[in-house]
Amino acid sequence: MPQFRKRPIVIEAVQFDGFENEDEDTPAPMFNGRFHAPDWILDALGKNEGEEGAIYHGDEDLIEDLIIVTLEGNLIARPGDWIIKGVQGEIYPCKPDIFAATYDEGGQQDVGIGKNPLYRGNDMTFGQALDALKEGLRVARAGWNGKGMFLFLVPGSRFKVNRPPLLGIYEEGTEINYHAHIYMKTAQDTVVPWLASQTDALAEDWTVID
Repeated sequence: MPQFRKRPIVIEAVQFDGFENEDEDTPAPMFNGRFHAPDWILDALGKNEGEEGAIYHGDEDLIEDLIIVTLEGNLIARPGDWIIKGVQGEIYPCKPDIFAATYDEGGQQDVGIGKNPLYRGNDMTFGQALDALKEGLRVARAGWNGKGMFLFLVPGSRFKVNRPPLLGIYEEGTEINYHAHIYMKTAQDTVVPWLASQTDALAEDWTVID
């Protein structure tokens, strides 16, 4: 029986170490034990609150935390959590135990999609497509007619409710666990939740979108 190995990917990440006073009065976030942070973190810290991809200092009961603004809402990074920049440039937090079980430290390496035949062509099974999604890649079916359609995985997260429709279900400030889910980017350039049909699940024309 043929055997396959998941294709490795390289992500950027820093560990959030909480806030310390960089000068006499101003607490500043520390990453990897230093005040210095990579450019993508500095760019996110410089964005306006509410802007997608922004990172800002929490307040009140989140005073020790960083808030990360994503399409899924505001995610919380607590001291000890890792902050990841994914393969599509998305920024999100990850708990240290999950990070340790998922990633190994490594330098730059050539892991282009073209280096692994498992993720080339348009003959992947749905199972292989799911593996690719879990690695942060975008996938689509060759049989789809719509131009520019693809799927992507939104990682699970934890955040505090601050806007509808969840605000109509939970009280404001309620912390909930948001399960990972798959979205589709449609031919109409909208983003919608996606569920596999039997045809999709049995198809063998899945491919990775570069």
